[in-house]
Parts: sequence; structure tokens; C-alpha cells
Amino acid sequence: MGSDLLFEIGVEEIPPGESPVLARQLREQAETLIEAERLNFTDIETYHTPRRLVLVIRELDEEQAEYVTEVRGPSKKAAYDAEGNPTKAAEGFSRGHGIAVEDLYIKEVSEGEYVFGEKRIPAKATSEVLSVILPKLIDGLSPSETMRWDESGIKFIRPIRWIVALFAGSVVEFQYGCIASGNASRGHRFLGKEQVEVSGVDDYFKAMTANGILLSEEERKELITASLKAVSSEIGAEPSLTNTLLHEIANNLEHPAPVLGQFPDEFLALPREILETTIVEHQKFVPFVVGDKPSQYFVGF
Repeated sequence: MGSDLLFEIGVEEIPPGESPVLARQLREQAETLIEAERLNFTDIETYHTPRRLVLVIRELDEEQAEYVTEVRGPSKKAAYDAEGNPTKAAEGFSRGHGIAVEDLYIKEVSEGEYVFGEKRIPAKATSEVLSVILPKLIDGLSPSETMRWDESGIKFIRPIRWIVALFAGSVVEFQYGCIASGNASRGHRFLGKEQVEVSGVDDYFKAMTANGILLSEEERKELITASLKAVSSEIGAEPSLTNTLLHEIANNLEHPAPVLGQFPDEFLALPREILETTIVEHQKFVPFVVGDKPSQYFVGF
């Protein structure tokens, strides 16, 4: 049984259309890189909000599996003299791959007879492997646009402000640009603490909830729809909410909270299309209707 990895990239607000895409890329790359390093795990989870991309890998091996691979050396003719003694070519090949000369063997291939040997690649501690992999995961993300924000020259969709990297309860140490990995996350801008230290995956989820962060996009969507339902029963009108607008609101906030507003009745003389375009496209608010007629009420989050 392995240990859990927590990896959080903390950023300034990502546009709502980008964070789900980047979270998906993060998951796909993590699967590829972790498997390439001969590490097993039980599950990978990703979460995203405007201010963070989160990767959780469950029960990740604490050490790589040892790897044995066959390597080809010089030809038999170059590797052994007329008496069958190994030449400098054979000795150099053995030394370079950490294989004893006496463990070399000859195999016939399409080009002729060649020397081969079994090279053992020793196992590394997972924390050591992760210190190399995690920066690569950030490098491998492909946002639609990038920017620079400090002297490091690092480019990303928005400035990276903190990085949490914990495996088996300990910090996976690495430097990315001017940011050092650590165990300090951040809460909601208004509902949480500016700095939140965490000790592992379970502690992280509890700390985020306590500091106003809803990590799950689905949970944020459920909160939005439940809030609108409550407002609907209060004002006697129905929300006009499209999936596109729901997706945008859910990925534009870390903790959606409804604010009911209304405009003067005189504007109800305008066509519904004009009202909804103004409310939805320009303000990202949710309009309300009574039957097929527009209502003067709207909700912002």
C-alpha cells in the first residue's frame, strides 16, 4: 500500500473556460509520467477553481520498481580478441552500463553477432522522482494564452503564486521559477485565511472547506441551482439559466453566493432578448422570467 500525493498549483484568477481544460491536461500528463516512472497507484483525481489546479494521486508507490533492460554493445569482433579475451571496447561498454564483463553474452541480430548485457536500473524513492516530475507537469500544460510576471521568465496563463506538493505527509521539494514548493495553500479571498498550512490530502480537503473553497465544479453547480431555486420561490419567478451560463459561473468562483437584484419596471417594455443579452452576456447574471415574460429580478454571484 502506497501513500497519497497532493499537488496544488495556486494562481491568480484563471478564465472560466480554461480551468477545466487545464485540469484535464494535468490528469492526462500525470498518468503518463507516473506510469513511465514505474510507479503504481490506485486512482487520480483533479479539481479546479479559478485560483487553483489540484492533482491527487491515491496510494502511490513509495519507491519505483527496479528495472532490468537489455542493452547492445559492440560487435563480437570488436569486443573480443583472437584468444577470446575482452578488448577495451568490451570493458568500456561494461563499465559504462555497470555490467560485469563476465556477464556479457553474444547474440546474433540482423547485422551480425553483437555483445549484449542486462542493465539494472536501480529503484529511486518516489519523493525524488516527484521532484522532477511535478515541475514537468506545469511545463506540459497548454493554456490558450500565456504571460510572464517576474524575472524567472516562466510563462503561464496567469501568475503562479504558490505551490503545494506533499507526498506521504512530507514536502516534495523543488523550485519552479521564483516559487518554492511547500505545504501552504490559500483560502478564499474573502471567506478564508490568506495562508493555510496542510499536512496531507485529507487535511487539505477539510482545510479548503473550512476556508470557503468548493473544489468540485459539480458541487459549485449544485449550490448555484439550489440558490436559484430558493430565490425563485421567494420572488415567484423562474430563473432563465443555460448550461453555458451555469458552467461559466461555476468556473468563475470558488464559492458562489447569490445576490438578488432588480431593475426598474419601465425597462420591462424592452424585448426579452435585449434584456437577457444585457444581463447574461455583459454582466454574467441570471435573469428571471414569469411564464414567457421577463421579470425585473436577476441574480448575480
